[in-house]
Amino acid sequence: MENEENPFKDLTKDQLLNREVIETPLHLTDIGSRERILAQLEARAKELKVFQNFKRMFKSIQAEIIQSKKQINSYETEFTRAPLKLKCKNYVCNDMGVTKTDFNTTLMQSVDTVVCTHPILPVERLINVDTNTEKVKLAFYKDKRWQNVIAEKNTLASKNKILQLANTGIEVNENNAKDLIIYISDLLSVNTEVIPYNKAITHLGWTEDGFVPYIKDYKFDGDRSFEGVFKDIKEKGDVSIWLNTLRELRKNEVVHFLIASSFASVLIEKVHINPFIVHLWGKSGTGKSVSLIIAMSIWGNPAIGHLVKNLNSTSVGLERLSAFLNNIPFAGDELQAIKNKYTDFNEMIYKLTQGEGKSRGTVDGGIAEQLKWNCAFLTTGEEPITSEYSKEGVKNRVIEIEENNPLFDNEKQNGNQICTTLFSNYGFGGKMFLDKLPTDEELQRRHSQIFQELDKKYKGTGKQTNAIAAIILADEIASKYIFEDETIKVDEVERYFSKDIDEAERIYKLIFNWFSENLNRFNGKDNVEQWGRYDSIEDRVTAIYINPKILKDFLNNNNINFNGIKNKLFEKGYLEKSSKNEFTQPHRINGILQRVMLINIKSETKNIDEMPF
Repeated sequence: MENEENPFKDLTKDQLLNREVIETPLHLTDIGSRERILAQLEARAKELKVFQNFKRMFKSIQAEIIQSKKQINSYETEFTRAPLKLKCKNYVCNDMGVTKTDFNTTLMQSVDTVVCTHPILPVERLINVDTNTEKVKLAFYKDKRWQNVIAEKNTLASKNKILQLANTGIEVNENNAKDLIIYISDLLSVNTEVIPYNKAITHLGWTEDGFVPYIKDYKFDGDRSFEGVFKDIKEKGDVSIWLNTLRELRKNEVVHFLIASSFASVLIEKVHINPFIVHLWGKSGTGKSVSLIIAMSIWGNPAIGHLVKNLNSTSVGLERLSAFLNNIPFAGDELQAIKNKYTDFNEMIYKLTQGEGKSRGTVDGGIAEQLKWNCAFLTTGEEPITSEYSKEGVKNRVIEIEENNPLFDNEKQNGNQICTTLFSNYGFGGKMFLDKLPTDEELQRRHSQIFQELDKKYKGTGKQTNAIAAIILADEIASKYIFEDETIKVDEVERYFSKDIDEAERIYKLIFNWFSENLNRFNGKDNVEQWGRYDSIEDRVTAIYINPKILKDFLNNNNINFNGIKNKLFEKGYLEKSSKNEFTQPHRINGILQRVMLINIKSETKNIDEMPF
């Protein structure tokens, strides 16, 4: 009876081993029917004693069909107006979205899974040369237009992190996250020769290949908030108009110096010196802001809010922008606007000129990459950036230029006209300057020569002399190859060196001024707490005896460490030691014996009747 029910009972050996017969069960989608037909074929094969041959041929044909059904790498994306056409393995990629087609070997049929409901594909790989990390640029079609988003590679490898892309408009959720990850990975792996690869960078300035953004094979991969600044470094307008405008403006000594300082910013890293600040200050209306605009027109759009910034940022914000600019000068207008962000300008000066930010942690418990920069800071304000309270180390990092006379005082150099011209013609100087730079060795050799000339003539401090030498060097290059005019000479820069940089002298004056303002606390007469007493000869103060705690508290309040300055004060003869070689000594104040510090007063100091109390 079984033989009667078997439709293959009359097949000969050759007929049974025919490919068409063997394939019969493989084309059936119903599992039960497939298994029944296969069992009937196997039964006939056993009767004909060819079961092993039949089984071997069946497995071979089955594997061949499965392989052909999977069609590895046979599909291509069919998105309309997509940036790229890619191989897409077993995905159907069209304007309806992305669908994955798998061949179910049990069902022996295709099973479709929706990966994404709109077109999406990787179109670029970005390798950050600073961090050696990779990002992928994705293109996706939504709202009737192609859009782009750049995602970190680890975002595209995590089911949790990839959900963040939903905020950009990509339709990804917990249901399709895994499939979208695999899809993007598959397309990246089979299209390595098609998807473009580019170097990426988080900052402007020097790289091993040249100067960004003037080398074209680098893409911006930094903080999106700085993308506008990145795009501001560009050329616009007529180079001859820009050139003639700056050539005329350089006839003003201060403007000339600021232009040279702007060029010098890109030399700081080359000649191995510290970042420095050039601060132009004076009364309102002299043209300080216009001078910054002129200096930054070298690099790109010099308008305030573009390459010239209003200084209303936090300290962290300043660090981030400095690190992004890297070698391009940082131009900040109206410095007083940021003063309330710091205890005083001294703190800000140290932060900016040390060339690196604080080490900070990341949200996952790691350590973020430390921010670093090597640029000049060009600032303006209505008051100096340093004060009588500033330490020697602070003053050495700053070049202060006081200017209370109008910088532009005729019709040809009207500030508004200058701005109108430079807002339409800018950005030519940077590339011209960089193209003419000598080798690093030649830059360092010439910088050292200028430094020695300055040091011999002015006996300035190392940091300040280094900065001014770099500015003169930059001006020599710019004058020779760009402006074809007179350069800044060593004999012409005396005004840019700090005049009061003796630390002991500065602190002595600070102490005496404080004493003068609080004379009633040293005369033993007024009904107030007494901090000490003084000696005088013919109404001239000769010595002050001060309670050590009171003096140290005063110095600490002015960011001065007594232990760091006491020996300098002693060497200058301002601070007296006791017979036991101690900085305090016994002395009676109002009849009470106590330990005090003795400050000697110079003979040219004010008489008592000239003091405010």
